Order: sequence, then C-alpha cells, then structure tokens
Amino acid sequence: MAKEKFDASPLAAKLVEGFTLGDAGVVGSPDNLLEQFIQDSGSELTVESVKQSQQLIANFVDTATLAFGRASIGFFQKDKTLESTETKIKVGNDKLRIAMTRSAEVDVGEKRSVKYGQTKVQYLVSGGSNVGSMKKIRQTLNDEAASALAK
Repeated sequence: MAKEKFDASPLAAKLVEGFTLGDAGVVGSPDNLLEQFIQDSGSELTVESVKQSQQLIANFVDTATLAFGRASIGFFQKDKTLESTETKIKVGNDKLRIAMTRSAEVDVGEKRSVKYGQTKVQYLVSGGSNVGSMKKIRQTLNDEAASALAK
C-alpha cells in the first residue's frame, strides 16, 4: 500500500500563531502543541498513545545500545586492531545509529585520561535532517526566508 503524502502547510498555518518570541531569540511554543496537532490532523491517536510509543522506542534504544555495546566489547577483545564499530538499525521508518570507539583521550579537569568504550547514539526520524518531506520543508523555509529577508 502506498504511503499517503502528508501536507504540513495547512496545519502549520494554524499552529504558527501559538509561537511567541521571547528574550534573545528564544521562541516559546504552546504546551498543548502536540495535542492540537493530533486533533487538527484528524488522527485517531492520543497524546497518551504517542507517549506510550515513545516510551517503547526509548526502551528499545536503551536495550539495543546495551546489546550493541556488549557485542562491540567482545569484537574489540578479539581484534586488537579494531578501533571502532558502528551499526544502523531500522526502527519502523526511523533509524537508530550506534557507534563505539575502543578508546579516546578525554580531559578530566587539568589531566588527560583514556576513556574506553566511547558510545555515540543517534535516533534519526524518517524525515531525517535533509531527506524526504523534511528536505522539501527545509527548502520551502529557505525560499520563504530569502523572499522575506533578502530585501
């Protein structure tokens, strides 16, 4: 079944009024923004069901990171020349990227120390930073900003 295209523009036009400019460019957003989005989008989800899904994913990320890290430690023990490991795991339409380095020098106060098993975890939503619908949204914002600001 083909994925239905989502047009963010009409809902964004409704939600834009809820943002307020504060000090030093900090923009406030309404506490109920997600609830308002869910209601206006016609979704059958609730804020509670979204929170349950987020908790499940958070638990999955924790578990996958721990499992990957333990596997990586074993790989480092077996291969003394291996400096780092990395994996990408599909999470529905999203991706979980986990990397571990064997060791790295870090500053601890005024001293340098070696830290083993440096781990980096990234959770990338399906829009990613510049792919799919997010790529189109970023380009739209670039065009709108150029039109409004480059005068």
